[in-house]
Amino acid sequence: MKVSNAEVYAFKRFLYKNKGIVVPMSTRGVHPKLQIPFLTIKTMLKTFVSKGILEKYGNWQHVWYFLSEEGEKLLKDTVELPEELFAQEQLEIKN
Repeated sequence: MKVSNAEVYAFKRFLYKNKGIVVPMSTRGVHPKLQIPFLTIKTMLKTFVSKGILEKYGNWQHVWYFLSEEGEKLLKDTVELPEELFAQEQLEIKN
């Protein structure tokens, strides 16, 4: 699945600002604030959990993801970069 760097950057900024995210179990639809499809978000979340950036807690119809301490430090350095650097490039994320 191809994910644009702009989407990844917006997602990282959202995570850093909110210290986590809640997503439904379903992959249908678009996140209301980020305007990124849930399927793309779930792919990024899977990658971030495997890298230790996020911690996952599930429930009946929603999953909560919270930043780990290491993830917060990593995102702090990344989020402070200018947004224009990520506008046009594409990033390949493997399922």
